[in-house]
This record gives sequence, structure tokens and C-alpha cells, in this order.
Amino acid sequence: MKCPPDVAEVLAEIIYWALVRIRGYGFAGDARRCAHEADHAHNLPALIYDYSPDLLLYYFSLKEISLESAQKLYFKLDSSVKQSASAKKLVAAFKSREDNFIGKDAYEFVKSDFYNNTVRLSAFKNKNYVLLDFWASWCGPCFEVNPQIMKLFNRYASKGLVIIGISIDNKELNWRSAINRYNENKWVNILDSNKADGSLRSNFDILAIPELILIDKDGKIIGRYLGEGENSDLSDLNNELRKIFTDN
Repeated sequence: MKCPPDVAEVLAEIIYWALVRIRGYGFAGDARRCAHEADHAHNLPALIYDYSPDLLLYYFSLKEISLESAQKLYFKLDSSVKQSASAKKLVAAFKSREDNFIGKDAYEFVKSDFYNNTVRLSAFKNKNYVLLDFWASWCGPCFEVNPQIMKLFNRYASKGLVIIGISIDNKELNWRSAINRYNENKWVNILDSNKADGSLRSNFDILAIPELILIDKDGKIIGRYLGEGENSDLSDLNNELRKIFTDN
């Protein structure tokens, strides 16, 4: 049975990159043609079965494949492939993405801050809007956007906005040094390992930094903002906060 057009398109793209990265194809046209021919022949190559969980996870993590498309491809995998460690990680990634859609309850966490005080996200419920700022000491774009976050703090902290910086640094010394150097100790800061499956980075579906997540007083996610590229000035976040605190 021939793949539906949307699935076939994504599948062709995955096979294309697999050929380029794994099999060493030097010409994109040849690789892409091979991928489409495989689909037209109604015969998915062994390559996709061997590598698909890892490839799906890779492109899904980069948000180059939608949740719907990735799930369609996952369900076509052989049952034995679905038992692999990579496939199980993929399922966990699906759940994390679904849990972090706009309107979903934010993941509850309890962490120690820069001064070893306990920070519990639910403590701000019914009282404050919370802005989570995911960053790291080695992330250049994070510090480029830092002046914008400082402006938000100066403008809205007195009105009820709580900013929590969440560093994914592996070394505490680097984290503390960066906070002191860039004067980020004005707001709450916590350190979170990016290796463990139970990390905040994983539970909030953070795939690239800087990324900011806005949470309302009901504890629900109401916005996600990347701090680089087209939205580097965080204009969408600025507009949302202006609306929130003007209306309130």
C-alpha cells in the first residue's frame, strides 16, 4: 500500500538525510531521487527500519517533523523495532511535546536556587505570572538576549512577573560565574542537569536555547518564545506581557 502523501514526503526526507549522513551520498539530487523511488516502488528500504527510531527522534527533536507526522511514521514501524531503546525514547519525546502544548499545565518542580533556597513552581500559582528562561554559560545567543530579559524584569517584576533562570550547565562553577558576570542574580536562578531523563530541559521539551516559557497564574503554559532568529527581540513576549499587565 502506498504511503499517504504527507507521510511519504516526511519519509522521503528522512531517507534522504540518512543516505547523505550514513551512506555518504554526495549529491542531494541522487539521494532524494532514491528516496522517492523507494516510496514509488511501494518498498521501504531496510535502512529506514534500521535507523528510523534514531532518525525520527533526531528530526523530531529539531522540530523539523511535526508531532502528527512523527507519530504516523512511528506507528508504521515493526513491533520489534518499537521495543528498541531509541523507539522508547521517541515515545517519551512524544509525551513531553504533548505535555508542553500551549494551554497545558506546566510541569511541577522543586529545586534549590543560587542561594540554596527552595524554589517550588506551584508556590507562585494564583499569585504570579512566571517566565522560565532556559540558558547556559556557553550559549552566546543567551547573553545577547539577556538585556531584553533585564528590561522585562525591570518593567514587570514589581507588577507580579517572576523570572526563573534555568541553566543547563554541567558545571556549577560555570553557572555561578556567569550569573555574577552578567548580573543575572536579580531574579531566581536554578541549575538543572541536561543529561538526566528527569531534567527540566527534558520535561519542558527544550530543544534549543535560549527558550522562554510563560506560565499564567493558573499554572498553565501560555507562551513559548525562542530568543534568537526572527524573534530575537522577543517582540511577541513583550506584547503578551504588556497586554497581561495592562489588562490587570
